Amino acid sequence: MEQTVGGFSVRHSRIIAILAAIAAVLAAVRVFIIGSHYPFDYNEGWNAFHAQIAVSGQALYPGSDALTTTNYPPLSFYLIGVLGRLVPDLIVVGRIVALLSATVVGWCIFRIVRAFGTGPAGPLAGLALFAMINATAFRGYLAMNDPQWLGQAFMAGALLLLVTGSAARPLATLTTVAAALLVVVGISVKHNIVAIPAACTLWLLLNDRRALAVWVATGAAGCLALLLIDRLVFGGTMMPSILFQPRSYSAMRALGHGAVGLLFVPAGVLAVKAHPRIADRRYELVLYGLAISAVIGFVEGSGAGVDINAWFELLIFGAIAFGIALPVLAGEKGFAWKFRFGIAPMVALVPYGLYLVAEDLGGRAERSAQTRAIVAQVAAVDGKVACDMLAYCYWAGEDYGLDFFQVGQRAATATDSAELEQHLAAGDFAAFLMGDWGTAPPPGPVQAFALQHHYQPAFRDAGTVLYRRD
Repeated sequence: MEQTVGGFSVRHSRIIAILAAIAAVLAAVRVFIIGSHYPFDYNEGWNAFHAQIAVSGQALYPGSDALTTTNYPPLSFYLIGVLGRLVPDLIVVGRIVALLSATVVGWCIFRIVRAFGTGPAGPLAGLALFAMINATAFRGYLAMNDPQWLGQAFMAGALLLLVTGSAARPLATLTTVAAALLVVVGISVKHNIVAIPAACTLWLLLNDRRALAVWVATGAAGCLALLLIDRLVFGGTMMPSILFQPRSYSAMRALGHGAVGLLFVPAGVLAVKAHPRIADRRYELVLYGLAISAVIGFVEGSGAGVDINAWFELLIFGAIAFGIALPVLAGEKGFAWKFRFGIAPMVALVPYGLYLVAEDLGGRAERSAQTRAIVAQVAAVDGKVACDMLAYCYWAGEDYGLDFFQVGQRAATATDSAELEQHLAAGDFAAFLMGDWGTAPPPGPVQAFALQHHYQPAFRDAGTVLYRRD
């Protein structure tokens, strides 16, 4: 059988190339809707408002009793806010940055797998898995205005530096310092990216104590710098806002959310099978990352409001492990079955990806028209409007007056809602734009407040209702 340099047969190499090409096409379609004037997700308006606040000089981290909140680190808000001077719509700016960031992560995965010397098929296989899952199961975050992929890009860069820099022992001090600083920057973008730094720390502990000391010292200095920034710039309100936001947790939610992890079982199994055949000590870092990110994804998934971004680090480590393990196993007996098992998630996701592409392109005009109608209704209200889907209020030129999710979490984790109702009354909202719950009981404290204070439905469209004060 004719073999490639990486040990794959020509047929297997072609299958990987075809899957990579399909994934690239599925992902590229998001470029065509990046400027669309309708929200992809609740977070898009939330992030746009905070970027607007960051560059306007307003308080980015209000008090704990405020109706708005910020539980993300500040770096992405300032970056998007500054870039907004070039493109006025901060939601579109954030989408572009997110798409570019995911592309950078894919490039890092390709480079990391290539550093293991598996030949051309290995890096392409890892990139194919990363792109296919991003373009299908994780499509909601692809080119969505959210800082998760931006933070992951910095973290993936740190991982790349450690892997490529440790090919020869020991790790250079400058390389270790640079990788640790990238981790600090990544945490300054999104605070829940912990599997990559945890795996790197464990690996350095077991393999390079001198580099570990440099890594820990640099990271500690970076964290002290963040504390100093918090004190000098934000008056000490940043860290409490990030670390102590109320959130409810559920074991059943963790189990349901954990189903996402099944996508990575084949990559994990192949990674473990390939381990005895890989003498490279850097491969241990990949296995540590797989295990840690799987546990963290499951634990984070128990939190209310947590989305598939909890699994992004498992996707990164899974793609790296898949790209390394598959060529290593290629010469073994029964490899054909291992190959089919490994690519099964990608093959199964192709029809779903085609369906999502059709949704992206087919419903664009209707969603844009609905958004224009909703935004016009919000803009016409004489007084303050609070939007559940914050993108509508952002496009209507309203202020960020209420965070429905965090207010709901505060009510869910508190024993007394009287204070919350007082704050809502003091907000003096002329209208609330909320989801249409029909005849069912109000799903949250804001909806209940609107009902109790005689706000009446004035407009309905696209599952959204504008409740105005009568």
